[in-house]
Amino acid sequence: MYCCGLTAQTAPASRSFEIVSTGSVQNISDYINALEHTFLDRYRAVDYRTLMHFQEGVVVELLSAKELRAMGIPVNMDVLNTVSIKGLKFTLLSSGRIVKWTPTQTTRP
Repeated sequence: MYCCGLTAQTAPASRSFEIVSTGSVQNISDYINALEHTFLDRYRAVDYRTLMHFQEGVVVELLSAKELRAMGIPVNMDVLNTVSIKGLKFTLLSSGRIVKWTPTQTTRP
């Protein structure tokens, strides 16, 4: 398992997520950078870890708000996720932004 591109033993304690799978991505550092600059609390749950699945096969596990608070990392409790994100997929845009992925419907002639 990867934690932000490092082994779990050497990962900084300030990380609020762990990379569970790199999928088909060759360079995970783009994802790590984007995750570090994304407001993740809106997808985070209070007392259980949340998985974010990316279209490219990357899987990220968000630590719970309780875990972060125990580590002294601030969490915005007012915006925590109260609805499951199970079934949602995300993607990393070339701009470095993480967005919810919506498949494009195509119609055949």
